[in-house]
Amino acid sequence: MKRIRVENVSHSFPETEVFRDLSFSVDSREFVSILGQSGCGKSTLLHVISGVIAPDSGRVFLDEEDITSRPGLVSYMPQNDLLLPWKTVLRNIGLPLSLKGRKAREAAAAVEPYLALFGLEGFEHRYPAQLSGGMRQRAALLRTYLHRTDIMLLDEPFGALDAITRERLQEWLTRLLETLRTTVLLVTHDIDEAILLSDRIIVLSPRPARIAEILPVDLPRPRNGEQKLSPEFLKLKKRALHALE
Repeated sequence: MKRIRVENVSHSFPETEVFRDLSFSVDSREFVSILGQSGCGKSTLLHVISGVIAPDSGRVFLDEEDITSRPGLVSYMPQNDLLLPWKTVLRNIGLPLSLKGRKAREAAAAVEPYLALFGLEGFEHRYPAQLSGGMRQRAALLRTYLHRTDIMLLDEPFGALDAITRERLQEWLTRLLETLRTTVLLVTHDIDEAILLSDRIIVLSPRPARIAEILPVDLPRPRNGEQKLSPEFLKLKKRALHALE
């Protein structure tokens, strides 16, 4: 079943055409990455899909319902974690539930079963400034997941982390999603990340972006960093590099 369907979507800013006539879909429980060079409009595309901004033309569908320009219907995690510094980790994570009308105690009770799964058990009463960058991202991911547990849009969630932390979190996310089985659309400019995490990769051309190629990733799961040296991984990486150029 197709969870997300993007149909002939185009968008421009003043004097800049960002992307033109993009069409693709994301199936239920599929992990799809949008891969492209910096500045090609990847984040803008997520803004359109999430309803934050309206496209110039085209439509966005969720379960075949037109959700174009209707925010709040999918979970969306921007590049920055946006944790509120005056709230504890527990209250930050429970914020989407509180905004839906749940009392603080009810929101906390809904969050607690996931803390160990997201590596945050024992840190729920700390504040964001007391966490490492990796833990902040895990907290932000859990908050995104709880907004709507069946579908997530992720905008370069590990882009600001150092290489070692980023690789550890990539491997952690592959294991986590085997448990959660959530539909994910990820934006990245990291080819290795896209291959490691994805079922399919949508490669965008430079601006105005069009779909250069859609690459299926048939590597066995769960995946880890050691696979980056395998012939199959390197073959996919070569294809992605060629498509980006």
